[in-house]
Amino acid sequence: MHGHPDWKSKSKSIRQYRHQIVCQLALAKTMNNPGKSGIGHQWCYLPDMAATEMTLLARRESFAPFASFPMAGHWDASGTQRV
Repeated sequence: MHGHPDWKSKSKSIRQYRHQIVCQLALAKTMNNPGKSGIGHQWCYLPDMAATEMTLLARRESFAPFASFPMAGHWDASGTQRV
């Protein structure tokens, strides 16, 4: 997938976009720590996050502007457990 996906395209289904996202994530060879050691960080399984985002995008017209959608994920209190 090159460039930005066309989220509004009616020619591709949510499932196809989710598949593209998961395939791109599968190509990753490394994981970088987005923060500093000793500072907590929230992690989630990226295919789950992608599926959730696609579901939310499909329903975006029904949400209030700037609505918040927390995910459980995994809290890494030290910021070093996942890397």
